[in-house]
Amino acid sequence: MSLLELLLAMSITLVLGGIMTIAFAGMQNRAERVACTGNLRALHGAFSSYTLDRGSWPQEPPGLPKEGTDFYNWLIGELDKYGGSREAWICPTERRRMIESEGEKKFVGSYTPTMFDSGPQKPWEWEKQPWLIERANNHLSGQLMVFPSGKVVTVDEFLGNK
Repeated sequence: MSLLELLLAMSITLVLGGIMTIAFAGMQNRAERVACTGNLRALHGAFSSYTLDRGSWPQEPPGLPKEGTDFYNWLIGELDKYGGSREAWICPTERRRMIESEGEKKFVGSYTPTMFDSGPQKPWEWEKQPWLIERANNHLSGQLMVFPSGKVVTVDEFLGNK
């Protein structure tokens, strides 16, 4: 094999490797979005079950911060037996980014819940009011939201931008 043939074989291998790397990244992003959608549906089920069981949306205790570790730990405590475990609160894309940046410092969920009052039908009363929304645009296609029906869409899809 001549030097020219060797260089040609190496360049073809590098090009194919580059294409495979790009394809893998795209597959990983799609898989993480699907898993994130699954998280939102699991949390929707947890909130639905909680509300049907207790007669109201989870009512946060007075003085609890609306964000941060304390808030999410309280929510997990309320929803864990209904399927709202800690794992369901973190988008896989955010989890990967936390691991890549030396791990998680303080637990903050990836999804922000809507707060309703203690009326038993309030969470279902407004069909266009999302129950949960991603805190960040993790999938670069708009934040995901879940509605009372369990349907998950992006903010852009909801607003008719896509």
